[in-house]
Amino acid sequence: MWREQSAYTPEEHERVFGADANAEDIYRYVVDGPFKLCHQVLGSKVERRYSTIYDVAKTDLGVEQFDLVFVGDVVVHTLHPVEALAAVSKVCKGTLVISQHMPERLGSRPAALYVGGAELGEPNLTWWMLNAACLEQLLKKVGFRDVEVVGHNRGAMRPGGVYYDRPILHARK
Repeated sequence: MWREQSAYTPEEHERVFGADANAEDIYRYVVDGPFKLCHQVLGSKVERRYSTIYDVAKTDLGVEQFDLVFVGDVVVHTLHPVEALAAVSKVCKGTLVISQHMPERLGSRPAALYVGGAELGEPNLTWWMLNAACLEQLLKKVGFRDVEVVGHNRGAMRPGGVYYDRPILHARK
């Protein structure tokens, strides 16, 4: 299990979220609450839209394409990463920013490791681990020309405090 990147043990889950926490509670705590806080503090005019990554090009986003698209730790949580990247490519006319775990232990040649999602009985919703070379190759296949790692996003995951160090990748059309 890729413990350094994600899933809580059942004991940790109960300690952090409570014994009765459901998916909605966790969504509110980890995703919706932080979004609302930032929206309020920054006086943002951003409008939230809901879609799967696969259907993002079909969703009413207000415009067809964006100059800048940010995809955080998403691709590793998709069953079909190439399809997800192709969908994102359709709505990006400039730069795509991806910050996600790209394990160095997979080497420097393009590599992807299937880690099974939740079906293996672990509380892990990660399906794939792609190294930077693999992600670069896939992004070029779906229409990006320049792909480079430009920095790192480091910190501790909320609420459990698991440390992370994720490369930040820019892909340009």
